Amino acid sequence: MAYLALAGRIILLGMERLIVKGLGNDGDNVEGVFVFFGLGALFLLPFAIGESPDNYTFLLFAFSSGLLYSLANIFYFKSLNIGEISLVTPIGNLSIFFLFVLSVLFLHEKFTFFKVLGIILIFYGTSTLKQEGNFIKSLRAIIYDRSCLYMLIYSFLVANGRIIDKEAGNIASPMLYSFTVYVFVALIMLIYLLLNGRLKDIVGILKNKTLYSIASGFTNAFTYLFLLVAIRTIEVSVAEPLSMLSTIISVTLGSLILKENVQGRITGVILTIAGGWMILL
Repeated sequence: MAYLALAGRIILLGMERLIVKGLGNDGDNVEGVFVFFGLGALFLLPFAIGESPDNYTFLLFAFSSGLLYSLANIFYFKSLNIGEISLVTPIGNLSIFFLFVLSVLFLHEKFTFFKVLGIILIFYGTSTLKQEGNFIKSLRAIIYDRSCLYMLIYSFLVANGRIIDKEAGNIASPMLYSFTVYVFVALIMLIYLLLNGRLKDIVGILKNKTLYSIASGFTNAFTYLFLLVAIRTIEVSVAEPLSMLSTIISVTLGSLILKENVQGRITGVILTIAGGWMILL
């Protein structure tokens, strides 16, 4: 059951980028993020009912994390909207690198040979995604590409959110905490839309992109639920690296459905995944 749940998580994560790309638009995508997390919270609600925290200080952590994820997912939507899935999705794996750096700075995690090798593989793999003659020029091309830059910002903000999530781990159950974060993100987006007189944008996206809306909430909720089921038997240090295999699914779907040219990017995908695995060892 655990490995079946993990397989479901990998498949849904792989599909999520295609769904988010379909849900996004040329604007700030605040309404898209609201739907992504608002419907996600509704899907999580039946599983969160009956959960109770040891104390309510977890709300401060959840709100802080919610602020970061709100901003992060605006960049996530914008990146996938203007960029090719096969290009920006592997760059999202840099969140593992950012998380490691933050863990060294704030959680006193130590460098090891494999972690250093993993960092090298991630950056070299990233440089091959947009080849411009040499390593430095290729990395510069990644940074100057808006879709890639947005994904880098997303990865950095998510890594910061994960640090906060780790600190909250002993206060509330993962299910209650995750549901609360989802609610906070949805509320933050809703307040922004309300203050700017844009509630009609929510109606518009739900009406015009109904299937994408439902699918986005479903994948956002169940990728997490499947992780909870998987880690009952499988170590998190194993489950998370295996989840990175979803990148391969996203790139494949980008090639088959969106007709993206993935030639030359497969090596980068494999290297960024391998690097992420080594950092998490």
